[in-house]
Amino acid sequence: MATQWLKSVVVSEFHEGQAGFSQPRVTKNQVDTLLQYSADSIQFAFSVFEGMRVFVNGDKFLVFRSHDHHQRLLQSCKVMGLASPSIEIFLRAIEIAVRQNAKDADQCLYIRPVVFATSGGIMAKERDGCTLTVLCANFESRKRDLALLVETDHPRTVPAFATIKTATNYANSSLRTQAAQATGYDSVLWLDQDRVIQECTTMNIFFWIDGNINTPSLGGILPGITRKTMIQLLAAEGHTVIERDVSLDEIVGCLDQRQPISIFTTSTALGVNTVTELCYMGKTYSLPDPAPPAVLNAAKTYQAITRSFANNLSRHPEIAGQSTIYDL
Repeated sequence: MATQWLKSVVVSEFHEGQAGFSQPRVTKNQVDTLLQYSADSIQFAFSVFEGMRVFVNGDKFLVFRSHDHHQRLLQSCKVMGLASPSIEIFLRAIEIAVRQNAKDADQCLYIRPVVFATSGGIMAKERDGCTLTVLCANFESRKRDLALLVETDHPRTVPAFATIKTATNYANSSLRTQAAQATGYDSVLWLDQDRVIQECTTMNIFFWIDGNINTPSLGGILPGITRKTMIQLLAAEGHTVIERDVSLDEIVGCLDQRQPISIFTTSTALGVNTVTELCYMGKTYSLPDPAPPAVLNAAKTYQAITRSFANNLSRHPEIAGQSTIYDL
């Protein structure tokens, strides 16, 4: 089903010569006068974004790990040469968007802040004008089993963009993912040029091998916010996640030798999910082993924090310090 964005959108604009982004204001989910057809975001894909969660509980709402998301957005803007909004403008825009859409909002909102270039010419001048816009949607993640197709012919993105959320990354990955879904798979597992595992489309990935939880190292993957949360929650329970290069050959070797192995994914939009099927070069592997108890417990803690944050967030200061709570 197509995403139904809620009707009110918040925008904040930057123009060359300004000290920063303007105070956020409410508009509709339509281009209107915000954008010209020659804009760099249309011509050259100069656009970056975040995917965030807002949780409503009674008379309060939690913007989950808002500061982490802002820092990642700043990095994306830096790499793409875009002006970046301050933390104050960023948070204010999200706050207004949630309040404006509150009457149509469920308890769990997906929030999409986007920074895109609005200047335009024969050649890109992406920093001359930018707009920050914040969209909201009712979107509930549901736990499900995943079937993954290993992509061996196409790269996910170029190395320079591997760690940021830019529109440029999503053309190829979306096309390959749609092709995989047309043949019965849920997502694509991406490799680098050395057959080292990177991530799935829109998801980070973890492996439980011989009693250890492993995940690909940062540097060539998107630094996922839910990935970071799971690592911290597992650490709080006394479990260390090993961040290292994980080769596809190692994983296939474990599967061929029928060694116990579990695979799970993390995503802001989709939550924590278990991989039950992996297809590589036409061979399909079933993974009947459930996620280890440590992972299941961490996933339950994540749910408890986000759904009852007033009672549970104080127990996890490393998460609370990166989040923002507002009164409705």
